Amino acid sequence: MGKSIPHQQDNTPKIAQDTRIQQEVQCLIKAIRRERDDKGVVKRKANKEEIQQLITTLGSDSFQEREAASKELEAIGYPAKPDLKKALHDPDPEKVRRAEQILDIFNAADYQRSQNLLGYLHRLHNVGLSLDAPPIDAVPSLAKYAVPTLIEVLADENADVRESAARILWYMGPAAKAALPAMIHALKDDSPKVRSISAAALGSVGAEARMVVPGLIEALKDKVPDVRESAVITQGKIGPEARAAVPDLITAFKDNGSEARMSIVITLGKIGPKARMGVPLLVEVLNDWNPEVRTVAAESLGEIGPEARAAVPGLIKALKDYEPPVREAAAIALGRMGSVARAAIPGLTALMDAKPDKNENDWWSPRVKRQAAAAIEAIKNGRGRTNARE
Repeated sequence: MGKSIPHQQDNTPKIAQDTRIQQEVQCLIKAIRRERDDKGVVKRKANKEEIQQLITTLGSDSFQEREAASKELEAIGYPAKPDLKKALHDPDPEKVRRAEQILDIFNAADYQRSQNLLGYLHRLHNVGLSLDAPPIDAVPSLAKYAVPTLIEVLADENADVRESAARILWYMGPAAKAALPAMIHALKDDSPKVRSISAAALGSVGAEARMVVPGLIEALKDKVPDVRESAVITQGKIGPEARAAVPDLITAFKDNGSEARMSIVITLGKIGPKARMGVPLLVEVLNDWNPEVRTVAAESLGEIGPEARAAVPGLIKALKDYEPPVREAAAIALGRMGSVARAAIPGLTALMDAKPDKNENDWWSPRVKRQAAAAIEAIKNGRGRTNARE
């Protein structure tokens, strides 16, 4: 009897799917480039001096000369747009009126072009779904064919178009790494939405800290809360390599609302031991009125570990917090600090031996006791430990 032939998986459907994705992406990219290049019908070229002379003629005493200059500027198209905008501030009302009329024509074309672009970008974003393919399968083709064009679109005149491009780059994650410089530049975009999405996208791309952190630090000073929030969260995703942002995160904590403050506390923990400069702030936050903020402050101190030894007294106090999640987080944090938290053993023992509170859910008491016991063991062993929840 002959040897059986090993079964080989048929990759034909997968190859066919990849081909369809590539074709769809390439088709959409061509359409986007066509819209990007379509700046209205330019009937003739003109240099800057000629454009400025025609704009001057818009204020001529001769009606025929004014009409002719208007038609010439319309034919020149977008190259005349910057000088026409300047003409809106001219003292001659006739020149201003005609400049407005020409710009209105350009703006109408702009609007239609931007709507077309948004439609194509929306289809590009959903290309995997439109072909019944998992989105992750579409990402390689998106990256290969779309990233260079999306970088260009990030500089589009229309804010909605730039926002849509930034969202696609965010969706693509690490595959959009080539767009890092453009996304860093977009942190200074005129549109708050573009700035916010670009900050978030930098976190999903897996950015190199030396390139990204300076721009994110600057974004912490943004006037728009959503932008600051995105910058904070992205620094947390970068982790220890975002240590240069710690002083600015501490400053930002004092200048922001409750949502951003929570994110800053979490981010300091994600930066870990390199965020030890933030320990005094986190100790202070252990007394916050909001129990959720107190809880994440204790958790972040645990993430910093032995470098947060100055927080041991504050965490011992938190073992008596009236909220069980805070007590649990404080016990976990002390356990992670190891031998430097030896002074907490009496407090942890008392917590372990405490009688259940009548007002608490039945499952909280054993859970907190278990964390207290694990923390005592970790401290006595002279080493930190992982979270017992894991």
